[in-house]
Amino acid sequence: MLLLGKAAKKTCNPDNELEFEFFMYQDRVTTGQTDPLKVWELTDVKTGGRLLENQATSTSRKLVYEKACVPRSSSCLKFYIGYPPNTEIFDTPMLSIRLDGVVYKERSPSFGFEDESLNSTTFLGSCAVEDICNATAEHLVEQTFTTKTDLNCSNSIFEYSSGIFSSDFFFYLKDVDATSSMFSDYISSGWLYEDFEAGRSYASKACIPKDKCAHLLVQTGSSLRPVKSYSIFQDGEELTERVALDNVGFFEDIESTETKAGACANANSSGSTLPLTLGRLMVATWAVVLTFW
Repeated sequence: MLLLGKAAKKTCNPDNELEFEFFMYQDRVTTGQTDPLKVWELTDVKTGGRLLENQATSTSRKLVYEKACVPRSSSCLKFYIGYPPNTEIFDTPMLSIRLDGVVYKERSPSFGFEDESLNSTTFLGSCAVEDICNATAEHLVEQTFTTKTDLNCSNSIFEYSSGIFSSDFFFYLKDVDATSSMFSDYISSGWLYEDFEAGRSYASKACIPKDKCAHLLVQTGSSLRPVKSYSIFQDGEELTERVALDNVGFFEDIESTETKAGACANANSSGSTLPLTLGRLMVATWAVVLTFW
């Protein structure tokens, strides 16, 4: 059954609004309880105001699309999705979380899988360090990148495709002395994105301890070389260091570049800020739920 209201066709006013979008495909899940509810909400971090909220049962197959026009006067948003504590469930929905076309997360979290959390939180927009981190003990690190528009995707059955496989582009931000395990990453392509889309911008955020030396490693040795440009910011200042490497941790035998962060950061004195701004207070919200039995 397909439900598409008139509101789903509306667009936001580009002069004073940004468009928040949430996509979710949910297959039937394994649960020890009777049809538990999965809830999600978008809130303004500074005011605590709820800008969007909804929920869905978990035992039926669904495709969900939510859209909200967010006033540009807001500065920092938080998107939460998850289950109540102690819910017995194993759920791997495919999520896509976007703001004005910028993708912040696009992959399947594993709710209830072994020790993994029953919920997931994603911060979006232009957040100050004190908005989401402990400003006394932590730095706010933000990464952005944009993929190329015209690509000859090596793993596609078509000569040209808009799809970029995750194997064509890796990156992670972790402590310099950390192991190669993905569980020690502050930011990781493997945790954030299933694959990538050509001609699309991506962004992510993480809080890292001020007394730790961290580094961002970005794969550059792929034959596809799908990324047009990338940047990393710490507390609003751009980190411009780029050191070529060819044998580091997870990137063993793969060409990559390294940018130091945390206690080892070499911040750009110009104080460049991440050019992502958002809205605040009330929003217009539309939802369309496609349910399959």
